[in-house]
Amino acid sequence: MTRINRKLIIATLVGLILTTVLCSWGNFNHRNSRQHSQRQLSIGAHFSYSTLEKQDLRTPNCDIYLLENYNTPLWVYQDLHKKGKTVGVKIYQETHPWPQTAYIDNFIPRTMKYVDFYMFWEENGTEMIPEMNSSYDYIKENWPDVQVYQSLSTNRFDFARIGEVKADGFVINPRWWYSPYFEEKFLNPALATGKPIINGIYLGVCSDGTQYHPTATWEYAIDQYKACRDNNVPVVVYEMFWPEYEELVKERIKILLKS
Repeated sequence: MTRINRKLIIATLVGLILTTVLCSWGNFNHRNSRQHSQRQLSIGAHFSYSTLEKQDLRTPNCDIYLLENYNTPLWVYQDLHKKGKTVGVKIYQETHPWPQTAYIDNFIPRTMKYVDFYMFWEENGTEMIPEMNSSYDYIKENWPDVQVYQSLSTNRFDFARIGEVKADGFVINPRWWYSPYFEEKFLNPALATGKPIINGIYLGVCSDGTQYHPTATWEYAIDQYKACRDNNVPVVVYEMFWPEYEELVKERIKILLKS
């Protein structure tokens, strides 16, 4: 093989290697850019079936749906699962005995095929740590692969004790708290667990808390949305379809997405 041929072969190989590296880098950047764009646009829905018209889900193109067990038909879980959505279910029950195993033993086997995670009740206080943990243990003993999230109250739960709660993930909803308090007191302690976090925000019904504090208006959600976006934390909007609030919520979602 002549010296010229060897140089030509080497040059060709170097060119192929560089082309492969550059293409891979371009695809990496494109993928990251696309993921960031999707994350910005990802706002989930948190609602009870009672606020929806019968046989009409009316939901936008969300990724996450947080439903309530007591009035959601099985076909809703099946439909969202078929569409590849993440489905979470809040199980409402009496707290004594905790958990109500007779209900759980019937409900979870019927729905677990279509549900990504369950959580018990909502906005639990620090005093509920034993009950939350016993519910978690019961689920894991009977259905080890079922994901159990815990819902923590931002008024009654001490987030310094979040590490004591058995959970596969957490749902928080610190309404009316702006940055940096939202991050310091709620989001960062939850993120420190290393577990998935979902943050609930209020843009329509329950979004105005001025009766509790004169500055407690819906704009707090802008700060929270941006903080969650920066930390890749999904956001779900409470009761998007509450009668007389639907158009208002749509307009406020547009404002969030532009923030």
